[in-house]
Amino acid sequence: MMRTGKPRPSGRKGGHYAGSMKTEHYAALIAIFAILVMGAMLAIGLLYPKGLVQSRKAVAISATGSSSAIPGMGTVSIYANATGDTAAAAAANLSTTLARLNSTLLGYANAGNITTMYYSIGIMRNTSTYVATEGVRAIINDANSMTEVLRSLSSHENVYVQNAGTMLSNSQASRLLHKALQNALKNATAQAEALTGNATLTAVNITTTNYRVYAPISLGAAATGLASPAPSGQLFFNGNESIVESVQVVFTYS
Repeated sequence: MMRTGKPRPSGRKGGHYAGSMKTEHYAALIAIFAILVMGAMLAIGLLYPKGLVQSRKAVAISATGSSSAIPGMGTVSIYANATGDTAAAAAANLSTTLARLNSTLLGYANAGNITTMYYSIGIMRNTSTYVATEGVRAIINDANSMTEVLRSLSSHENVYVQNAGTMLSNSQASRLLHKALQNALKNATAQAEALTGNATLTAVNITTTNYRVYAPISLGAAATGLASPAPSGQLFFNGNESIVESVQVVFTYS
């Protein structure tokens, strides 16, 4: 029996053409990728002539730096007492003394900077008299007024100055600490450069500590003209205070 009708296309020709297109597409992608890889390798060679993975060396340095200034504020520690036939009388008399003392101090210090350090009341040994005592510490706003403060305090009965000194203001301390740290890091970097032949350094670890040094003006400095002559009747002599910063720095280099 004979079959009639047109023969169906086998599809081989069309399939072969589609396969060729896919092969050419993959070949083009591979060629582009190879070009990119070669370009990246060339760039790495130019940027890292010694190789991408370079061994890093390390050096640890200890150094110090300091910064100093004449403190702008003063401090004074005061002892006051009063007596009475009874504990209440001694406390009342001390209260009167402290009121006069606080009035004087408020002319030179903020109220928040006048603090009680201790207070006690008891019977004096081998007597029937009660004595009340209080210790006061005041931070004086201006160190230049310390002589005037001491003169004013000396006019009060039963008030005694235990010690007087100076202190850096918060702004002074902040500036000096920053400057001292800068100087310490500068000194550490200079040492590291000297040890590594001026290599390019990277600080990877920094540890810091600091302390203060008070240096009163000496008689030698005054005699050689390094200090200005003291005014007549001056009771307080100021000096420099320094903040010293110590650093330990680990630098890496190649």
